[in-house]
Amino acid sequence: MAKHQIRSWARSPDRCPRRVPRTSSPASNPFVGLPPAKPEIWAYGLRNPWRFSFDGATGDLYIADVGQDLWEEVDVQPAASGGGENYGWSILEGAHCFNPPSGCNTAGW
Repeated sequence: MAKHQIRSWARSPDRCPRRVPRTSSPASNPFVGLPPAKPEIWAYGLRNPWRFSFDGATGDLYIADVGQDLWEEVDVQPAASGGGENYGWSILEGAHCFNPPSGCNTAGW
């Protein structure tokens, strides 16, 4: 898969890579009934999450996400979240501008 395809898929809640297992989506998923978004999507903007873990005390989800060139990141999804978060790829790589390489809007990430 080409780099531009990966970037496009990560930031588009209307796309689902084939390697993601298909399941039925609960009505509470944030993108159910919001075409063109796929109802299976719960959060987006991750480049290549390779490991995750739940905090046993809080229920928060920690997601290790591989960077493109310079920065890796660990994202936190609070247990109380209803989903729908955008983790910033491909605008950001970690907490740093990626596309464009400078001057991007980092507010809210």
